[in-house]
Amino acid sequence: MKFKIKAKIDAKMVVFDGQHLCYRCFHTLNLNVTGGRPIGAVYGVINSIKKAKKKYPGYTIAFAWDTSPKVRKDLYPAYKEHRGEKPQWFGQFLWQVDRLKEVLPSLGVDQYQAEGYEADDIGAELTRLYKEKKQEDGHLVLVTSDKDWMQLLDQKANVVMWDAMKDKLHDEKAVSEEFEIQDAPGIAMVKAIAGDKSDNVPSIKRFPKKVLSYVASRWIDIDSFIKEYEICDEIPAKWKAEIKANQKMIETNFKLV
Repeated sequence: MKFKIKAKIDAKMVVFDGQHLCYRCFHTLNLNVTGGRPIGAVYGVINSIKKAKKKYPGYTIAFAWDTSPKVRKDLYPAYKEHRGEKPQWFGQFLWQVDRLKEVLPSLGVDQYQAEGYEADDIGAELTRLYKEKKQEDGHLVLVTSDKDWMQLLDQKANVVMWDAMKDKLHDEKAVSEEFEIQDAPGIAMVKAIAGDKSDNVPSIKRFPKKVLSYVASRWIDIDSFIKEYEICDEIPAKWKAEIKANQKMIETNFKLV
């Protein structure tokens, strides 16, 4: 799953997970304008931008937005299928997203999206471009509470994650400790085997946590893992057999997550 975006990459940047923050603000802030139309998402997001500008003065601010997850749906049709029909309030939510997209340029905010991809992918691509430039004194702040973004954290490149609503900061060390792995990119391997219920990504049931931590600490590349796991003494024969039986699922999961 590869795409390209033309992005302004600076040494110091704050990248917001747009849809995720809007969703949280929509459900947290019960605010309405005359006529009863909700504006909690608009108010909350703009307030978060103000907090970011105060906390990180002079940083370039960008928003990553979702489009339809067509690319993942093509790869795995059941992706997010369990979420069912859109609720009645979803139209009001999208109305606020559209209003934000209109007003953000006036606040000096850059916006990025790619047809068929999600904000997670945009965040990952912006992170890749930032790291590629290897700028001295660089600092990239990813604004979200979505754990999928945690695999982007990088202590050496000074990539951190900030929950603007709770004013809570995460770095690669904290995330590695939470998932019991060596490096944040290993989260993808964890989810490739353990699945992700929130996105309807399947799993190998009851896979031992200790073995999973070992796998995700040793391999962050799916091709290397598939080539080498059968000759690895640290993986019990029973679970090697399970991996072999579910190999196609694991490879698909890795691409999904």
